Amino acid sequence: MLWLALAISIGINYFWGPQTKQLSTREQDLNTEIDFIDIKPETFKPIATTITTPSMELVFSSEGATIERLAFKHPVAQGYEYIDTIFPPTTQERERGAFLVAFDQGTPFYYFLIDRKESEEAIDLTYRATFDKGTITKIFTIYKNKYQINLDLNIESAPDVKVHPRILFPAPVLASHKDEGLSGITESDSKKKLTIIKKTEELVNSYWNQPTIFGAQNIYFIHAMVADKSSSLKRGFFKLDNTLLIAILECGAERGGMHSIFSFYCGPKEERALMAVDPRLVDTIDYGWFAPVGRMMLKALNALYSYTHNYGWAIVLLTLIIRLLLLPFTLRAERSMKRGADMGRKLQALERKYKDNPEQLEQEKLALLKKEGFGMGGCLGILVQIPVLIALSYVLRNAIQLYRAPFIGWIKDLSIPDPFYVLPVLVGVSMISGGNPRDMQQRLATLIGALILAAFSATWPAGLTLYLFVSTASGVAQSYLQRRLYPQ
Repeated sequence: MLWLALAISIGINYFWGPQTKQLSTREQDLNTEIDFIDIKPETFKPIATTITTPSMELVFSSEGATIERLAFKHPVAQGYEYIDTIFPPTTQERERGAFLVAFDQGTPFYYFLIDRKESEEAIDLTYRATFDKGTITKIFTIYKNKYQINLDLNIESAPDVKVHPRILFPAPVLASHKDEGLSGITESDSKKKLTIIKKTEELVNSYWNQPTIFGAQNIYFIHAMVADKSSSLKRGFFKLDNTLLIAILECGAERGGMHSIFSFYCGPKEERALMAVDPRLVDTIDYGWFAPVGRMMLKALNALYSYTHNYGWAIVLLTLIIRLLLLPFTLRAERSMKRGADMGRKLQALERKYKDNPEQLEQEKLALLKKEGFGMGGCLGILVQIPVLIALSYVLRNAIQLYRAPFIGWIKDLSIPDPFYVLPVLVGVSMISGGNPRDMQQRLATLIGALILAAFSATWPAGLTLYLFVSTASGVAQSYLQRRLYPQ
């Protein structure tokens, strides 16, 4: 039953999963190169400014007036730890600074920290640089109680000087999940739903006109522009710098300078956090086809964690509770399957008895079917369980709560595969032990299915594999108790 649910889940995701937007036709070449002004002012001294909020820590640099480090507080068993998604660039990687503002010719790199202000809601940092086109001022607003960063960009130049700025910021990077779930984000043509761009050739060969949301994500975090308050953007596109995906927001060319304000979400894929900044971003959380059920499963998992203080044991309890709630459907399905097997044996007996009398055989078959019924309850019992099993598997695969969450012994992180393959082996053993020992054909099918599922689960997050093991083992225990209490 679990094997059937997983097979259906894989098929649904492959054939009817989120589709990416088609490639756009270029109006002109996408400018991804940066020509820095290397002349350093005599009074310039690099300054690193650390900003700490209740949920994250940021390090700003006066070199480029950029964020060179971004880290988020993540609860663990003994307090919290920081998860970095932006890392300090090297001297040769100046273009990797987050929220660097580039120009077609001559990009300023040496800024001065002009001011720092703090209120109950936010912290403001003001940077300024003078260059051949005029003066650029960047004001960062870091909100304390949500994952929002605003960039107030003001460029002053002579009336006959044209400015054509681009804002660059990298995709979130995780050391332990480097390329997992990496994709671009923008809105669909209707601007009501998000479009996820996964294929590399689409990311680096496309652009999106006047996006109202644009950025990149990995399995657990998002860096994305969510508001262009001055409607300054002309288009958005991506650059692949070795393995780092960089989002580029290109503003329209203006004479005499420009003033724009942009809002960004830089944070985890948690529903409450996303809703607080831009509800559209909730669509980045992959709950699968059965999203309402998946949200219920995640809330239940978090509720159990508040009692167990361990997500591994929370998964065990949630799996057992689900098995218990689905028990009536499971029993009905098993009874229906048993009646089906009995029906098959009776039909074979009739075929042997009336093999020389076809007309009598058909009459006896019809009489038997009328008496015993067709037994559709088994199919209904399985269909009821499939949405729950699929939804829970999606939740466990994508929940940031499992990131670096330990369980017992050798399992230090439920978000990565079991390093010693203990859980995958237990999944296979539990499936094999649940087979029918008297039916060799069924035992062979169970063995093949167990080997395939164990092989797949060896690459899945340990939290998902734990769920599979508890579910299959509890099913085996249930069958054993049924045979002991109600022997045939």
